[in-house]
Amino acid sequence: MPSLPSGPSVGIPPAAASRLLDALVERWVRRATPPDGEPRLSLWSYDAGHASLVGRWSSSPRVVQRLDAWMRADVVDRLVAPVAAGTGPRDRVLVWERAGRPEVRGADLAWYAAWRTCAHGDGAVFLVVTRAGWVSVPDATVGPRRSRRTAR
Repeated sequence: MPSLPSGPSVGIPPAAASRLLDALVERWVRRATPPDGEPRLSLWSYDAGHASLVGRWSSSPRVVQRLDAWMRADVVDRLVAPVAAGTGPRDRVLVWERAGRPEVRGADLAWYAAWRTCAHGDGAVFLVVTRAGWVSVPDATVGPRRSRRTAR
């Protein structure tokens, strides 16, 4: 089961991180869409042992590639709006689900920059999740590779 280090750069409790990451990677593994399917951005709240979905955004890979910094910030702002207004949980993590290897790419850093701006740098936990595993941005902590389960 994937787990995150408990250092201050990550911020999410290890028990909640393990459950959240395991569920997200497993969802990608079981997905019926091809590996280059629609990327998703989701905001999760968490406490010591539980993570809950707050909001989600997805679009086609072609549209996502054309987003500039302002548009990415607008997407993140809309996801964070209930939290920023004080109507939502304050402990949160932004998850970018995409195809490819669990490594930090330029586009991942662009989403992370938008997230840091919206989170004002405080507790800006950002994870990239793929079929193969996960990576924490910006520290590049990589979760273990997952093998695809086959039906018998």
